[in-house]
Amino acid sequence: MILFPYYAEAFYKKPQQAQGITLETAGYKQAVFTISGMTCEGCTDHVNSKITTVKGVINYQTSYDKAISTVKFDGSKTTIDSIAAAINSTGYRVVSQTMVKN
Repeated sequence: MILFPYYAEAFYKKPQQAQGITLETAGYKQAVFTISGMTCEGCTDHVNSKITTVKGVINYQTSYDKAISTVKFDGSKTTIDSIAAAINSTGYRVVSQTMVKN
C-alpha cells in the first residue's frame, strides 16, 4: 500500500480531454471544487476518472496538493451539482464549489 501512489495510474485510464474549446462559447461554464481527502496522484486519477463520466464536461484540472479541481463544462448538458456528485462518489468529499465568472 505504501507504493500505491506510484502505480495507481495503472488502474485509471488517462481520459482524452477536448481540445480547442473556449469558455466564450455560449453555455460553457467553469467551476472550482475544493475536495478533502486526496493525498496522492492516485487520488487525482480517481477523481478525474469520475469527472470524465459526466456528460458535458469539456476540460478539467485536478490537484491533490492544492485540494482542488477546476472543471469546464457545457451548462446545457450538466450542472455543478452533477459534477460534485461524481466527485463525491469517489469517497473524497467536495467541501465547497464555486462558479467562476466568464
